[in-house]
Amino acid sequence: MENIECLRRLAEIENIGWFEADFTTGEFECSEYLYELLNLDRAHISFNFVHEMYRDLVKSELMTDNSKGLREQAFPVYTKHGIQWFNSRWDRYTDAEGHIKCFGSMRLIETARDDYAIYHYLGLFQEHETEVAVQMVLRDIAKRFQADRVYIFEYDFAKNVQNNTYEECAEGVNPEIDNLKDIEIDWLPWWKEQLMNNRSILLNDLDLLKDIAYMEYLGLKEQGIKSIMVLPMQNQGKTWGYMGVDIVKTYRIWNNEDFRWFSSLVALVNLCITLRRAKDASEDNLQLFHSIFYNIPLGLETYDKNGILTSINDKDKEMYGLKDEGQIVGTLNFFHNQNIPAKHRRRVKNGEEFEFLADYDFEVARRMYDTTRVGVMKLYGRISRLYNGKGEDIGFIFISMDNTQLTDSIARIHDFEKIFEHMGDYAKVGYGRINLLTGQSMGSTQWFVNMGEDENTSMSQVVGVYPKMHPDDRKRVYEVFRKAEHGKVTTYKDEVRVAISDETDTWKWIRVNMLLDHNDRGEMVITGVNYDITELKEIEHNLIIQKEKAETADRLKSAFLANMSHEIRTPLNAIVGFSSLMAETESVDERVDYQNIIEKNNTLLLQLISDILDLSKIEAGTLEFGADKVDLAALCNDVYTTTKRLPKSGVSFYVQPNLPACNVIGDRNRISQVITNFVSNASKFTFEGSICLGYEKLPDRMVRIYVTDTGIGIAPDKREAIFDRFVKLNTFTQGTGLGLSICQSIVQQLGGEIGVDSEGIGKGSRFWFTLPIKGK
Repeated sequence: MENIECLRRLAEIENIGWFEADFTTGEFECSEYLYELLNLDRAHISFNFVHEMYRDLVKSELMTDNSKGLREQAFPVYTKHGIQWFNSRWDRYTDAEGHIKCFGSMRLIETARDDYAIYHYLGLFQEHETEVAVQMVLRDIAKRFQADRVYIFEYDFAKNVQNNTYEECAEGVNPEIDNLKDIEIDWLPWWKEQLMNNRSILLNDLDLLKDIAYMEYLGLKEQGIKSIMVLPMQNQGKTWGYMGVDIVKTYRIWNNEDFRWFSSLVALVNLCITLRRAKDASEDNLQLFHSIFYNIPLGLETYDKNGILTSINDKDKEMYGLKDEGQIVGTLNFFHNQNIPAKHRRRVKNGEEFEFLADYDFEVARRMYDTTRVGVMKLYGRISRLYNGKGEDIGFIFISMDNTQLTDSIARIHDFEKIFEHMGDYAKVGYGRINLLTGQSMGSTQWFVNMGEDENTSMSQVVGVYPKMHPDDRKRVYEVFRKAEHGKVTTYKDEVRVAISDETDTWKWIRVNMLLDHNDRGEMVITGVNYDITELKEIEHNLIIQKEKAETADRLKSAFLANMSHEIRTPLNAIVGFSSLMAETESVDERVDYQNIIEKNNTLLLQLISDILDLSKIEAGTLEFGADKVDLAALCNDVYTTTKRLPKSGVSFYVQPNLPACNVIGDRNRISQVITNFVSNASKFTFEGSICLGYEKLPDRMVRIYVTDTGIGIAPDKREAIFDRFVKLNTFTQGTGLGLSICQSIVQQLGGEIGVDSEGIGKGSRFWFTLPIKGK
């Protein structure tokens, strides 16, 4: 047989043909096989035989010289037998006449059947591949949940033991598979009962197991486990083992999405191992795989190496709004699906396994197939490779889930939580909820702040313990919990003290409102709100103090007004009476005595009127001050001269010797008024001993002026009130009780401070005030 004939026969046997296109002239030539199969026109280049979904892509690839060397592509075409898939390879070149040409081949590809992927998927789980396949799944689970240990236990009911048969550990976590062999099933009764009754085990905190199943708690605690999730693995309604996830390094709060995904992966692994154990019953295995494949609550699609869809399950059809999978199986190419981001399609072509999120637009999908759905779906996707029994890559499986409702719900919840969190932070309001039996809880950051705890602390370590709460308040809360256990209390409101720091003598006030109830399983659930009322308590305390001060001032003012007529009448009576007597008496000595009495009462009346006027000016804010240079030594001597007759007989009054030179800036008369008032008060209450007037320089360019006496002294509890208005420590002495209050106002407006020192009754006193020094 000649070579040309051999090549023709070979092309027919292998379903392959050649083609050549001249893009300069538009002419097209191909082999007889392709002319006949594709009903082509020999004259001109046309792409009408290519399926319309791929037509533009094929045309672009052929006519654009964007790379060198051979190129390859798979696409569906219209043939006399219907739509069939071809794999094409070609090369572009320029001939001697300068024409741009393309020469290549097209080879028919067998179309895939639904069960094609199933048989190959089963091939992955043949006995010699099972160990590797299961280990890959465990590794994937560990990555998905960031777990420290993922494992599978199988029951040996003949020996009544359980064995750890598969294990995947994170870096830094010690394997336990060799230590967990031949463990008696009955040794862990609670564990056995849960799994044999097809119930899962989810624990956010291992300590919650202590009171429920102590033996199980000890066994898991020895392995360093903090959080755990375990699901039973069943075949024909009977539990034959279980798969679990251990969190060792930290705690994890399991949620519904975690449980749903883990359940799906457990179902796949369950299928894998079940098929291995029942490899002799191939028909049953195929039926089981069909059942799981088509009923698993996730969308499943299988593709061959070229990206052609080979099968989908029922959930997938529902997700994508397909009425008939026949319109896409065998035609839809994953690598041309514009709803899958280009970077992810490239990763799949490179043989990678990964998961991703994408927006799946059904308007874009409608260009590829008929769908009943509209809008955009929030798609979660997972790519896993498919291998045959020889370990050869035959394609991939696409696992998908519609996350639209969940994503929207989570977004709304997050928005609400964010708003509520901001409101809580602003108002210092925290909220929380805890199941006292299981320890499942949730709480806002402000709840922990209000309770004096770190937000990373488990709520179960706070509720029922309350380490930062005042012991007296803690007792009340404990008593409420005891009553709630017996259904006697369902609500509780209280104000409690919480330590601001480790110093237990510093507290903040927290208002707590709690609902204490039992759920359907009889477990006590506490829902509560707390908010910081420390500032309100301080305001309340200050208001009480101000109220008491106002009431005291009102009483003193009333007493002052009641006594004012007496205070004014006393010196006036003396002045009037002794003025009359002085006119009638002929004795010079008596006249001098009368004159002294009149002068003394004139001074007293003048001081009384001055105090009242000064008080009025202070109230009105019109008390005026000069800004003179005042020599304190000269001023003290002047005050001594004018007041040296005030002390009683037997009391010495003197100015401190050797006073240093000192000048201040202020109103000389007001400074003199304060010193004179100090001397006058000392004279009233000093009956023996001495009165000393002086001053001393202080750091920070201040000077302290003082009047020290050996008089009756001041009780410690009276020192703070002595500068208040209308206060008189001795009601039998003359005066309005305004002098020291006025002195305080004068000193404060001069930029100084005023005070009194006294060791107590009978030990004298020292009145003083400070002023800033002028110059160097």
